[in-house]
Amino acid sequence: MKHILKDINRLAGVRGSIIVDRDGVLIAANVQEGINEEGVAAVASTLVANLDAALDRLKLGNLVKFVLTGTKERAILLNAGSVFIVVLMDKETNLGQILLQLREAADKVKETSKIS
Repeated sequence: MKHILKDINRLAGVRGSIIVDRDGVLIAANVQEGINEEGVAAVASTLVANLDAALDRLKLGNLVKFVLTGTKERAILLNAGSVFIVVLMDKETNLGQILLQLREAADKVKETSKIS
């Protein structure tokens, strides 16, 4: 899965990407120096649990993607089957372009997960 993350990180504005399961277990990571990948995995797991509960309560179905935008940067959590892809990026990054590429990456992660 590292090669999938490497491809994601080639996109303009991306600072790092990880693959994490729902329990916060880090499956793979490719992040810039100074980013705590274990910390990102823990936060992602907490977000996914809370978002799942909110979606269930609102009867909106399953979590597909979540975009978190701060004053400095942005993060995306994307459902990839039994795991999630988390991408950290600059706030000004073209979100539409990133999402197109991430859908392909999620499909590759799902396929890789089936093989494992």
